[in-house]
Amino acid sequence: MKEMQKGFSLIEAMLAVSLIAILVVVALPAYQDYVREANMSRVNSSYEKALTLARATFVKGNAQIALGLTSTVPKDSPSWIAMLNPDAIEAPGGGPAYQEAEDSDTGVVGIQGDSSAVTISRPAYWGLVAESQTIKGTMDPLEAEINVKDPVSDATSDG
Repeated sequence: MKEMQKGFSLIEAMLAVSLIAILVVVALPAYQDYVREANMSRVNSSYEKALTLARATFVKGNAQIALGLTSTVPKDSPSWIAMLNPDAIEAPGGGPAYQEAEDSDTGVVGIQGDSSAVTISRPAYWGLVAESQTIKGTMDPLEAEINVKDPVSDATSDG
């Protein structure tokens, strides 16, 4: 009687290991790209959120001033950071999502501001391009950009 073989042969084991190695070689770069894109999206989302909230904060502060109330616009950078990140959201590389200086290594968005303006800086995190925007909050009509056509010069130019 023939003896039954138990387990795998060396060829079968080598074939299984080879297939697993091929899958890892194909899947690992795709997974790393996925993680990179997700982290870049988190940084950009934090940046866009900060821009939106800063604009809304200045609009609200200007409305409060117009109504004779005390403005609730943050007075310094730490106050802006606390307002923008009340839930202590973390940057992709660790640490808080907002700090006074942006960090390209960890994806921290930079916030510099006072009660008159705030500068929000997106770091050059992996594939993102560094960008910085300053948002000013003013009620002074002389500082606001106004484009008005002069009806007198328009009427006389027809000749």
